[in-house]
Amino acid sequence: MFRLLSKLHTLLRAFQPVDPDAPRGFKYLYLNRNRKLTRSEIRRNLRLLGLDLSRVLDVCFPGPKAIGLLVHVQYVPEVISLLATAKVPLVDGFDPLDPVNLADPELQHLSMSAKADKCAELHYSRCCRALSRLGAGRPHLVAPVGKYFSSHGWIDDDSLSQILSELPPSSFASRGRDPGAAFRGDTVMSDALVSDSASAGSHSL
Repeated sequence: MFRLLSKLHTLLRAFQPVDPDAPRGFKYLYLNRNRKLTRSEIRRNLRLLGLDLSRVLDVCFPGPKAIGLLVHVQYVPEVISLLATAKVPLVDGFDPLDPVNLADPELQHLSMSAKADKCAELHYSRCCRALSRLGAGRPHLVAPVGKYFSSHGWIDDDSLSQILSELPPSSFASRGRDPGAAFRGDTVMSDALVSDSASAGSHSL
């Protein structure tokens, strides 16, 4: 029943008028984790909490005890409300570039400066993987999400241009599997196809 309602809400969004004053952009929300979890486990648990998985664009592991959820800014209030109802706290002020998130014991001998550089390198790789997953199912979101990453200094413009150049031309013509997305830009999210195959180990991924 819940899945039917979720699909219905997704379908109805496709017929909503575009609000030119609506907030645009994306945001990572960070949750705690106390054990190893796969992306499929996380997405299953989020579904049970009532989240619309078609609007969760990325699940990442930026720290040994953290989970990152990428959503459109318009979906943030609803996610926060659902998590609050379930008594799931958000991690306020989480910084994926903080060297404290570097959990690999083989890297603990590095200086703080070197650890910061390594964190930036790891997060750059995370961002590239997120864009790659979006490119496989929702290529029209690669550019706006990539710009969000770039605005935070997580990925450079040259790398983003390279990723965009590797997308097939038909990706931009079809705007993914949602024909209405061509008229909505990044204002409303459609079905997300995020790989569940990768899992989180004890280190940051």
